[in-house]
Amino acid sequence: EFGWYQTTNQENGVYGHTLPLEFFEQWCQDAFGPEFTHEMMEKSIAASNIEYGGYEPSVSNVVFVHGSIDPWHAMGVLEDLHEGAPSIYITGTSHCADMYPDKSSDPEELTAARVRIGNLVKGWVENAKK
Repeated sequence: EFGWYQTTNQENGVYGHTLPLEFFEQWCQDAFGPEFTHEMMEKSIAASNIEYGGYEPSVSNVVFVHGSIDPWHAMGVLEDLHEGAPSIYITGTSHCADMYPDKSSDPEELTAARVRIGNLVKGWVENAKK
């Protein structure tokens, strides 16, 4: 149900235009049948966004962490939803950079993000014990 096509149909994409959206739509039709049209997938995406909240999910005790060079960040929550669902955007980092062990060469912003994530999770666990 969930997926994100990493297409090359951006106007100034560095990878050319060899993998447009239509390529992936045809891939779905080849794998799952002709009923997987563009219109059907658009309707399914809209239904999923309604079900799960799209860019504004109804969640708490969640931190949304994104790096500026993570290709997935475009699909993510990039601004705080509320106090219990903050977003952290780390300039110059890639996918899951915040989950790796600290290194002396890590950017200060990444190190600060890890500290903030740890404090948030610690607070949520402590509050759950009450």
